[in-house]
Amino acid sequence: MAWLAPSKLIAARVAEQSGAVVGHIGIGGSGEMPPAVLDMAGTAEIASPRGSGSRLLSAGVRMAEMRGQRAALTVESEGAAAIALDERHGWRRVHSGPSGWRTAGGREAWVHYYVSP
Repeated sequence: MAWLAPSKLIAARVAEQSGAVVGHIGIGGSGEMPPAVLDMAGTAEIASPRGSGSRLLSAGVRMAEMRGQRAALTVESEGAAAIALDERHGWRRVHSGPSGWRTAGGREAWVHYYVSP
C-alpha cells in the first residue's frame, strides 16, 4: 500500500461514507512528470482519485492552488470512467506515455497526463 503514501506526498484528503474510506487524493512533487506536463502545470501533481471522484478532484485542485500551483493528474489509459470524469470537469490532456509500472496483467501501463482548468 505504499502508493497511498508515497515519499513525495505533500498533502492528502480522504472521502468517507458511513465511517468508511471510499476514496483518496494527494498532491506531491512532480519530479517524474514529462516535460510537456511540467510546462503546463508547474510543480504540483495530483494523484488519480479513487471513489468519490468529483469532490476529491476539487479538493486536490484546492490543495495545489493553496500552494500557488496548477494541478496535474495522471490517469491509466484503461480508466475510462476516470478519464470521463476528468474531462467533464474541464481537465485537459497534455501528454500520454509509458508509466514505468506494470498492470496486474503484467504489461507496462500507459498513462495520460491532464492539467487542471
